[in-house]
Amino acid sequence: MKALTRRGVLGALAGAGVAVGQRARAQAGTYDINVGAVYPMTGRDATLGQNASMAFRTTLEIVHGDYDLDLPLARTDHLPKLPGARLKFVMADHGGDPARARAEAEKLIATNKIVALMGSADEGVSEALAEVATRAGLPFVDADSSSSQTRQKPAKFVYRFAIDETARVATALDFLGQANGGEPVKSIALLHDKEPEDMRAAQMLRAAAVARNISVAAELPHARDHVEVATNALRQTRVAPEAVVLIGSAADAAGLPNHVSGSAGSFPVICFPAKMADRAIGPLGENAVGLVLLNGFARDARENDPNIAAINTLYRSFAKKDLDELSALQFTAFLTLAFAINESRNASPSAIADKLFAARFPGDRTIMPWEQLSFDAAGNIAGAGVIVSQRQADRFATVFPRGYATAPLRWKA
Repeated sequence: MKALTRRGVLGALAGAGVAVGQRARAQAGTYDINVGAVYPMTGRDATLGQNASMAFRTTLEIVHGDYDLDLPLARTDHLPKLPGARLKFVMADHGGDPARARAEAEKLIATNKIVALMGSADEGVSEALAEVATRAGLPFVDADSSSSQTRQKPAKFVYRFAIDETARVATALDFLGQANGGEPVKSIALLHDKEPEDMRAAQMLRAAAVARNISVAAELPHARDHVEVATNALRQTRVAPEAVVLIGSAADAAGLPNHVSGSAGSFPVICFPAKMADRAIGPLGENAVGLVLLNGFARDARENDPNIAAINTLYRSFAKKDLDELSALQFTAFLTLAFAINESRNASPSAIADKLFAARFPGDRTIMPWEQLSFDAAGNIAGAGVIVSQRQADRFATVFPRGYATAPLRWKA
């Protein structure tokens, strides 16, 4: 088994694309351990499923290869406690339909003999998959669902990796408490669309703001992807908030800085993308300079971290783009599941579930800006954190919390 230095693995990744690490060699007596992954592979959200597939391919490169990285299974070849085992994932398409997702999951269980289920880039579908997995006695690894309502539902065998929206709200308020030159922000305008998830997040943020003596000077709802309706209304109110907070879609986030910059005042703009699928904001134009974004992943959150650099480079070799919050969560979820499968020693679903619940890593053994990776009694991720990034020049730089910051905040950039 050939060990690569950290410098070597980064150089190899950058120079050789997917041909990196030590590939698995077929051996006599090998057998497959299948994990089912039910995602949208067609329809308007097909890109989410395709990105998940690339994240899972990245995971398998780490599991089946040999990398000098401080990540679970990175420095071993395959699953060392299951000799001859080859980990695989089998994708199925739910197309956004919970009934179809149930049928696909049941087919994976019956036909592919999966030992665990993953999904799903749709919170309604995730609930359906959780029911199927629980009924079958399989662990269900949900990398995407952050709804506090979903996470409060008791579900045996369910392990959720996404960051609870209450944690996102708490980070937003902590940030506002010291953002204005170290002083607390005293008033905000709250812009949100009328999607149920965003209405709920707006209610949570409003209540938290009031509790911390932050005035909501204006609250302006709008139709999804039409933030200009809210910004036009903001101009007409003639209020002068210290910041504008958006809860809405990726399209709204991309357009908001331009709309606000044309208003009577120049407000710092904070985007709080509550809807799960909209955490992948993607590249934004020059008008986004100064934009502040709450996010669950940032490539610079631990500057010069070889884990993050190597996994991002490897993912980019498959997906032709950088990791975002969703793909980083999907990679982390599958790698943790692979660790649990290896620790189970027999790949039985019940043993895998037990090892998942017992999994515990310090944050720097992940690619996430977390204090640690562990689960609470309900199977929700514990120790996960949220960071605040700002578009500065041609990149998003982490500006909060202080322990992860790689650049100072420019409050009125």
